[in-house]
Amino acid sequence: LPPPSPPPPYPPPVPCSVACGAGSALKKTLSGGVDSACVCVEVVSSEIFFADLTEAEFNKEEFECNMADSLATECNNVHVTSVVSGSITVFFDVQPSGTFTTFNASGVTADSIAASISSPNLVLNTSFGAFDVISVATPEQQISAATPPPVPPNMPAPNTSSSGSDNLPMIIGIACAGGALVLIGGGFLWRRQYKKVNPGARQAEGGGDEAPRS
Repeated sequence: LPPPSPPPPYPPPVPCSVACGAGSALKKTLSGGVDSACVCVEVVSSEIFFADLTEAEFNKEEFECNMADSLATECNNVHVTSVVSGSITVFFDVQPSGTFTTFNASGVTADSIAASISSPNLVLNTSFGAFDVISVATPEQQISAATPPPVPPNMPAPNTSSSGSDNLPMIIGIACAGGALVLIGGGFLWRRQYKKVNPGARQAEGGGDEAPRS
């Protein structure tokens, strides 16, 4: 008899298609995988620098549980997201405990988690050596950093149509002055012409009779 056919392969796991916004991430399991609930939860994100540790010496699971102990939470709530060598810089997230998606609902605020990470009293295993906390960001701070600044309102274009009306008083003044000069000049010329054709008018303006010329 031929051997039995092998069972059909299991379908590959369906990847979670949920996209989490700033200040949140997909809920992780203890192993670091995405939780089957495929839900976004708030996270406090941090960056910590170890001066005397190499990437080969770094133990991810030990760090996560050690940090969780220092923050009074469970190991599965601390997740290393990346490690950058030289010496090493560890980026990690802290998520709410249990099935909660927000810190406030879990009874522990994000601010208190951030304060514990930033505290000079933060203690890690001596195997990690000296460390410096580079940055800590609550969900609200991450959202604020990811939000672009408001676009300033468009400045109104200069109103070129009103420039004529703004200069109207000056134009009228110049026109009036020019008209007055024309009238004065015209009157002066008219008087000179009148005196030429009316000699008596010139004598009257002089205040007496002018002796006839020989």
